[in-house]
Amino acid sequence: MRKGFALIVVVMFLFSAGAVYAQNSLSYIQIGSFNPKAADSGLIIGFGTAKMVDERVELGISLDIFTKQRTDEERISWEDPVTNVVIDTVITNFESTIYMFPIMAYACVNFPVEFPITPYVSGSIGYTLLWNSYDNYVSGAGETNYYGGFGYRFAVGGMYPLGSKSAFIAELFYNSSKPSHSEETAIGLPTRTEVDMSGLGICLGLKFGGFGIF
Repeated sequence: MRKGFALIVVVMFLFSAGAVYAQNSLSYIQIGSFNPKAADSGLIIGFGTAKMVDERVELGISLDIFTKQRTDEERISWEDPVTNVVIDTVITNFESTIYMFPIMAYACVNFPVEFPITPYVSGSIGYTLLWNSYDNYVSGAGETNYYGGFGYRFAVGGMYPLGSKSAFIAELFYNSSKPSHSEETAIGLPTRTEVDMSGLGICLGLKFGGFGIF
């Protein structure tokens, strides 16, 4: 997990330092919804930067951030006898949060259809880091677990040009990953715990040409 965390730090530094002009380079940002098997659907934000090999093919790296929070709450309503205002008191019994960070290298192929929308397909491969924490405020129990593992993604989408170096993008993707961590049971047997984060997602975003880290 230390190697995975160091990889996230390096990639985020490259993204932040990479917003400089570079010929045949591009960057993008996306936001959308992802529905993994192990959790309810939640927000996903993606960043990427790439180099155009030619007018149809781009090669690059991407970092996505997925988060989902689940709470168990009780709502108690009462009326203030002085003001006659109804007031709600919300009690949180349980809270769980998931953070997932897929870091991937990808290849994207744009099809020779120029107007009005250019369709494309892409494939990615890389490493997925996942944090899962929960707090049971009734029993006082709480725990944070860390997972990591191989992942890949396939996507289909379309680009609509906004200007000479900018485009609106819409994408449907399938992400496959089962981050895990290893531990030993009380009797010393090796055990691996997995979280199945495979599922479908949809994103909208913007792509910009002329700057990147390549």
